[in-house]
Amino acid sequence: MCRCVTDQIKTYNFGCSHGQIKVRMTSQRIVINVSGLRFETHTDTLNRFPNTLLGCPFRRSRYYDSLRNEYFFDRNRPSFDAILYFYQSGGRLRRPVNVPIDVFTEEIKFYDLGEEILSVTVRMKDLQRKISIYYLKINSKEKFGCFLNIQRVRL
Repeated sequence: MCRCVTDQIKTYNFGCSHGQIKVRMTSQRIVINVSGLRFETHTDTLNRFPNTLLGCPFRRSRYYDSLRNEYFFDRNRPSFDAILYFYQSGGRLRRPVNVPIDVFTEEIKFYDLGEEILSVTVRMKDLQRKISIYYLKINSKEKFGCFLNIQRVRL
């Protein structure tokens, strides 16, 4: 079992597509190691989203390292700040500015935050691509505008 800090005893009904279990346990503080960077949170925080990778005890147990008493994920570290915030905030997700949108999308898929969150991220990715193309066109006109009206002359 993980390192425990007793807060209070609660009864949990865990139910996801991988099974159902009713457990009476204390709220636990767990350690999540993401490529060497350790995060701590409570199981209560993760259990609010039972259909996600971290919210389903069955699925997250696959990543448990009993020797180190932590869950280990070889994943993108900067993205995990936002992933953990998703659980802590009750479902709000904000992409860190230093994480490319395609990397962030892969992390959302890995942690299985849901199709709705994924579709919003894909729409953001499309919007970012359109904005990049727009700015590329504007910058091209500014830098090379003097050449746009030159016609080819045959001698």
